[in-house]
Order: sequence, then structure tokens, then C-alpha cells
Amino acid sequence: KALAPTDIFPPSPTTTTNVLLNQQQQQQQQKLQQTTTTTINHEHTLIPFTHKYLRNRRIVDLCCGMNYCVLCLDDGSVWGFGENLRYQMSSSKSTESRLRRIIGLDGIKVIKVRAKGEYTIFVSSEGKAYSCGSNDWQNCGYVGESKTPRLIVIPKQQQGTPTTTSSVTTSFTTNGMDESGELHEQESVFITDAQCGYGHGFLLDGFRGVAYSFGGKSFCQLGRDNYDQLVSEVKIPHAQKCGVRIERIVCGTAHSFFICSMPVFSDDDGSLVSGDDDGEIGEEGNGENEENESEEIDGETSEERIGKEGCFC
Repeated sequence: KALAPTDIFPPSPTTTTNVLLNQQQQQQQQKLQQTTTTTINHEHTLIPFTHKYLRNRRIVDLCCGMNYCVLCLDDGSVWGFGENLRYQMSSSKSTESRLRRIIGLDGIKVIKVRAKGEYTIFVSSEGKAYSCGSNDWQNCGYVGESKTPRLIVIPKQQQGTPTTTSSVTTSFTTNGMDESGELHEQESVFITDAQCGYGHGFLLDGFRGVAYSFGGKSFCQLGRDNYDQLVSEVKIPHAQKCGVRIERIVCGTAHSFFICSMPVFSDDDGSLVSGDDDGEIGEEGNGENEENESEEIDGETSEERIGKEGCFC
């Protein structure tokens, strides 16, 4: 039996009246509940989620945005219910009180769904990502809102002139486009997962360990300092030198975390390589220099030595 707060902390004389009032209200609620046919305590009862279409199907992924829920089935179809004021479920209705199939994904097998706030990202089995919903910060990966899921295009990395505007909605150029204005998508990218912040998003290529970001950048939450393109690769320091791979992304309101993996080099005796025989650069492989991390050793800084004899963080 759970203890009530009054059992642990006895009420003071000033709160005795409030306790009596609460007891009277509880008694009135119990009388009302006895007159109803069924009583469900929504705070403590797990209600089975049923639908006629789900009888022979299995839910493989599920996510919740602001006042709405989206789920993905094993046949690749996507369903949702709840608030739909910004077309986050690609329907013409402002509210879906019943489970309904999300339109605009015909012929696309969705394997993962991600939602935050009022927009949704869908990841297909073919390594593509689609999104719809609120796009105030270009957090859907394109310009303008779409009432149906729209493909997020990752353009080819090309050199371009950085923009000088400070506006979030126009803080990118037409890099990755030809003269006709058509985007050239990278063919080698295969999206395996996505993550949503409230104003920014990420796509993860799990095979290459590379992530792409888009959306609001006011708090440097995109993980890159180049904003020439709307969708661009996240820059992990010394990633190419050390073989660092992004394995997972976690988004907060206006910040992001990247869980990465990297190869570990060891000597014959199993000890981690510190990058220098005399142990001057972190004897435990933690990358710490006893005096200064950027101290020059044999004419090279510690950053320049990364990747030559081993990796350290």
C-alpha cells in the first residue's frame, strides 16, 4: 500500500482544513464513479492499443510529438492520431481522433518514425528520409511547409560563396544546385536513422557513421560551422584522421549529443598507445598533456600527431 503524503509528513494545524476538503472531494468523486458503468484510472492503468488493421500486424516503431502519436507497422505503412494543426500527420483534418493512415507515402516502406514538437520525419527502407509538419526553422530539411511527406535532399558538397545574412530562414545559398535550380543528391548516402529537436533535425548514415543536420542554428546545435547549405554534414573534430564514426544522436531543445565510436590501437602487451614512447601525451590514452595539450613535440602539435601513431580523445 502506498503511503499518502500525510502519512509521512503529518499536516500542520493550518493545513488540516485543506485535508478535510480534499477528503470530501474524494468521497464525491467515488460516488460519481460508482454510478458509471466502467471506471478507468488513466494514470495507473495501461490500456491495450487496438485497431482492426493491427490484428495481423506488428508495430515496429512509435513516437510522440506535441499532442499526437505516429506509429510504423511491419508492412511499412505509417499511422497516426492526435493533433494535426500543422499537417504533421499529412491529413486535411485538424485533429485525428481515431487511428488513420498517413497519406503521401504510397509505395514507400517506412521503417522508422521520429517526431518532436509539430513535425515528423520518416525513414524508408531504401535509405531515404521524408518529413512534414511545422517548418518554421527549416527543421524539415527544406524551404516552406508541405502538407504531405516530402523528400529531404542531401546535396552534393560543393564550394560556394558563404551568405552574409543573419536571418535563419535565408541563411543558406544554392549550393548543390545546377543552373536550373535542381538539387543534385548525393548517391552514396544511405539514411538509417533520424532525430528531431524542437527546431533542428539530423539524419544518420549508419553505414558510414556520418550525420547531416538542418534547421535552427541560433545555439550552434547543428554541430557544424558551415551554413552555406540547408542540409550539410556534421563536423566531428579529427574524424577523418581518427576514423571516428557517429553511432547515435540525441537531441534536446536546442542542443545535441553525438555518441561516437573510434578504433583503439594497442601495443603487443595490450596497453593503449599513447602516441609517444616517453608517455608525454597522456600515458593512459586520454589525450591529456601534462602541461599543454597543444604543446609542440618535435615540431608538431598534438593535433598534428593525431592519426599517425594512434588516436586519443
